[in-house]
Parts: sequence; C-alpha cells; structure tokens
Amino acid sequence: MADLDTLISGIEFKIKKLASKLQEVKEINRKLKEDNNLLTKKTEEQNKRIKELEEHIKLINITKSIGSKEESIETKQKISEMLREVDKCIRLLNK
Repeated sequence: MADLDTLISGIEFKIKKLASKLQEVKEINRKLKEDNNLLTKKTEEQNKRIKELEEHIKLINITKSIGSKEESIETKQKISEMLREVDKCIRLLNK
C-alpha cells in the first residue's frame, strides 16, 4: 500500500510540474505573439515609408527633367504644395 501511495505522490508531483511548465510555455508564446505583432506593424510602417519616398523620388526626377529654370521653379513649387497636401492627408489618415 505504501508503494501505491508513493506512486500516486510521484504522479501528482509530475502533473504539477507539467502544469507549471505549461504555464511558462503559454507565457513565452504570448510574449512571442506580441513581439511578432509589433514587428509586423513596424514592417508595414517601413513599407509605407518606402513607398512615400519612392513617390518623392519620382516627383524629384520629373522636376529635374523639366526644361527651363522658370518652369522648373514653378513646377517645384506646385509639386511641393501637392506633397504638403499629401502629407497632410496621410497624417489625417493615421490619426
């Protein structure tokens, strides 16, 4: 009978140990999911920023390709105005 009590005690101890380990693994999993979400958001923000910069580069190249300096200055001003409007819209969308 003593052997049976010892076996039961051993099994109970192992079950408690496994339950404790399960909680640790669940916590680690939760933290990893949080990290993954943060990294995903950061990647999306960086991709958005890359697209914005690519558009800005396109506009700069268009501005450089325009012939006369007077037209170029006016065009640059118009493009700058458009960029400010776009930036303002992006800020509003991000709120």
